[in-house]
Amino acid sequence: QNLIESCHDLSDGGMVVAIAESAVGTDFGAIINLKNFEDLSLQAILFSESHSRFAVSIKPENKERFENLFGDMSTFIGEVDISKRLKIYNESKSLIDLKVAKLQKAWDEGLKI
Repeated sequence: QNLIESCHDLSDGGMVVAIAESAVGTDFGAIINLKNFEDLSLQAILFSESHSRFAVSIKPENKERFENLFGDMSTFIGEVDISKRLKIYNESKSLIDLKVAKLQKAWDEGLKI
């Protein structure tokens, strides 16, 4: 139904890595809030490498149609924006607030020992 704008699996590094990789190389950022997750540790929410889970982006006007298709199998976590920053919150507590350019640099250069 052409509802999905982008999609990234969560199998290599979990949700936070998938969202960061999705932002790298674009002119976008994201604001994510983890308030809709229950019974999971923060580490599991951010880094769980589960099979058959994906982070997708959709246009706001397609949100209701998407949720009607996927129901309880989907969880709204945030929005893509033009800030060029990755911001992740747990309720009102800021967990991550980084420029996408900094994420790009870390991705390009890897770990330096």
